[in-house]
Amino acid sequence: MKNKRILIILSGVVVVGLLVGTVLFFIEKKPPKGSVALVNGEVITQKDFDREVHSTQLQVTTSGRVMDENQIALLKKEVLEKLINLALLYQESSKRGIKVEEASVSARIKDLKSSFPSEQEFTNALSKTGLTEPALRSQIQKGLMIEGFISTDFFKKAMVTEEESRSYYDSHPDVFKEPEQVRVSHILIKVPQQADEKQRDEARKELEGIEKRVKQGEDFSSLAQQFSQCPSKTQGGDLGFLRRGQTVKPFEEVAFSLQNGQTSEIVETVFGFHLVRTTERKPEAVIPYENVKEKLGQYLREQKAQGELNRFLEETKASSKVERYL
Repeated sequence: MKNKRILIILSGVVVVGLLVGTVLFFIEKKPPKGSVALVNGEVITQKDFDREVHSTQLQVTTSGRVMDENQIALLKKEVLEKLINLALLYQESSKRGIKVEEASVSARIKDLKSSFPSEQEFTNALSKTGLTEPALRSQIQKGLMIEGFISTDFFKKAMVTEEESRSYYDSHPDVFKEPEQVRVSHILIKVPQQADEKQRDEARKELEGIEKRVKQGEDFSSLAQQFSQCPSKTQGGDLGFLRRGQTVKPFEEVAFSLQNGQTSEIVETVFGFHLVRTTERKPEAVIPYENVKEKLGQYLREQKAQGELNRFLEETKASSKVERYL
């Protein structure tokens, strides 16, 4: 009987212990207030996450793309992983003892300020992001530490042999094709998009008068300098070499259809009325290896370094304590 009572008491202690352990487990797992993740104990705040999501969405919408709910959800996951990666890289750069001079941080701040019309504009933009200048300095310092770590441990160590470079060139012929190009000059008489028929007729008649002078043998370049309403007038209307897709379709079609030295009839585009002259042609060709060797080597080094960096992040993430709360 006595043994039975002891067992009951012990079982009660075990149950209480399990309950307390369970409660403590849930208390430990409760995310810190205002956080979206913990990386080895370092908090990634909701505020930083929201700021990064907003900045990324702004870049997407500026490019003209519209995001649906699924794409926004995917973007948020990508942003979170990016912030986790940055936290891991910063922690590693701190372990390596990478230092950043205060002058380097100040130089970055100065460059950033110079892109704004005034100090007040810079302050206003900073305020909209929810950052203070000290917080911005801290972010820049961390960023420079990460840059130093990545540069030293990955990019400077990445090596590409001549054989690797040549092999890539030979196995990717389409990458090194130069498409057909034409060198074009033009004379433009602008027409506002909201122009009425009278304005359009006046602009066309003005260009018809110039066209008549071209046909009578007057120098195209001189006429462009006198009458063209395009900034290229200072170069006698010369736009340089153009590839397909670099200009509006009606202009492109005419430019590529002309023979060297030939001048078009009047061409209408969204910008107004043009006289187009093709002066030189370059047929499609493959760029010689020697011409791309240096840039190709740099590209392959960057790709190799990026691959090593990605592997490092995956391994570090696997051996780190990363908790996501989204």
